[in-house]
Amino acid sequence: MKLADVIGKRAASEIEATHRLSFHAVGDTGKGAHSAQQDVAEAMTRDINQNNHAKSPAFLFHLGDVIYGDGKENLYDDEFYRPYAEYPNKIIAIPGNHDGDVGVTVDKESLKAFRDNFCAPAGSEPPLAKTFSNEMVHQPGVYWMLETKLLNLIGMYSNAAEDAGTLGDANVGMHQLDWLGERLKQIAADRKSGPRKALIVGMHHPPFARGLSDKGYGHGSSDQMRKQLDDAFDAAGVWPDLVLSGHAHNYQHYVRGRNVNGAEKHIPYIIAGTGGFAIQPAPSGVGTTKDDTTYKNGSPPKGLFQPNTGYGYLTITVRPKQIQADFIIVQGNHRQPFETTTIPLT
Repeated sequence: MKLADVIGKRAASEIEATHRLSFHAVGDTGKGAHSAQQDVAEAMTRDINQNNHAKSPAFLFHLGDVIYGDGKENLYDDEFYRPYAEYPNKIIAIPGNHDGDVGVTVDKESLKAFRDNFCAPAGSEPPLAKTFSNEMVHQPGVYWMLETKLLNLIGMYSNAAEDAGTLGDANVGMHQLDWLGERLKQIAADRKSGPRKALIVGMHHPPFARGLSDKGYGHGSSDQMRKQLDDAFDAAGVWPDLVLSGHAHNYQHYVRGRNVNGAEKHIPYIIAGTGGFAIQPAPSGVGTTKDDTTYKNGSPPKGLFQPNTGYGYLTITVRPKQIQADFIIVQGNHRQPFETTTIPLT
């Protein structure tokens, strides 16, 4: 996809002329209207100036788990279109495990509801989108790359398992990993002949996470998927500047040190599964280091991740020389900054 495919030619031109691109990112919504999901949606809406595209977030990147439970096709009205009815930006998305799971009597085809709503053919609109006057982006698939003048944004589908993600295996095939490898090779070639764009990669299952499901602390790391990503990045000689995930229903921030083409690179891995479904307690052990990863700033002040508090969203801003990631806490109709992460593009 191009930026104009998401927000239209006029808005894309206005934004790209400023050499600044901003967007929202959050996952694990699926709760419905009159809930924390709508609180977060309304908070993001207040960031947007529809008369000045250049100074507003341009779109929302949904990090997966749009819909929870059986009968997903019929849940899109209450768990997606209704909570975002007043959010004026377009929404692009990757599926989470709950978007891809199947049921005994309904949802027999994995991802059907997600595809019907996010990947409808150009020239058509999902019936519920028409009801709520929400125009949907016609994504080319459940994994994709969005190309802009400043940024390559890659969204991956980490499949439907509850505990750990994968980008390919003997059951689902390796086509997604093959596709990722080709995109990374093209990015490497483009950097040799043109400007150095930022690279952000998102998938629902986090490559790094601290969680203990049996104790109510959410989800842990996806080690196999992380190795799949590492192998693809190493093969192309291109590593992301920022990795975004959901799945764990809290905010976590890890910093990974990697030697890339002879230089030390520090890559933030940020989880923002805080879009409204249910908050899980913050992980322990923040501030410790293991292997090449520092468990950094993953835990807000005590009590913030108790039920009904600790929701929020990311605002990502890309400029020619840096990325800025701001996590905003939302409590009812109140919002406040929690953490700002600045990533130099070198």
